[in-house]
Amino acid sequence: MKLDNISLFKKINKLDLRNFTTIWGGQALSIIGSDMSGFAMTLWLWDATGKATPMVFVSLLRLIAIITLVPFAGSIADRFNRKTVLIVSDAGGALVTAVTMVLLLIGEMSVTIVYVVGFLNQVFNVFHNIANEAIKVQVVPKEQLGRAAGMTSFSDSFSGVVAPVFAAALIPLIGYVGVFLIDLVSFTFAFITIFM
Repeated sequence: MKLDNISLFKKINKLDLRNFTTIWGGQALSIIGSDMSGFAMTLWLWDATGKATPMVFVSLLRLIAIITLVPFAGSIADRFNRKTVLIVSDAGGALVTAVTMVLLLIGEMSVTIVYVVGFLNQVFNVFHNIANEAIKVQVVPKEQLGRAAGMTSFSDSFSGVVAPVFAAALIPLIGYVGVFLIDLVSFTFAFITIFM
């Protein structure tokens, strides 16, 4: 009976890590897509203004969102199911991306809208990161937490390196709208893996 319990525990551990790996894979793709569109917005600002100041201001707005929300986001996220918070934050990010893509498509994008987009994306990102960390602790066995943390750290670092390269290479081929479309597709993968 004891051996059966150990075997069952091992199976549960594998299943839990597999659940996290599935969610992590979708979120990793989504992060690459979001980082690509974020970099594309930076390039769009430069093309539109020829100045560095608007890019600095977007970074400042993102920092304000982090400083303002992080102290409260954890307690807010704790009141709801972690997957629900992840879904809502991903849906919010996808909506902002879709609206941005449409505005670019119809030629109505402006510097002010980029400021709003940058701030809103960071708001959703704060809740996304907190929910993602909570899911990791909830789903992954303690002895596998180091591995899960390494996976998350790798995907964040990898995205930070490859996303700007991908965006810069693709913008001349598919334009800003195409890069935002890739971001929307990456959100779709994130949603699918959450519901699997």
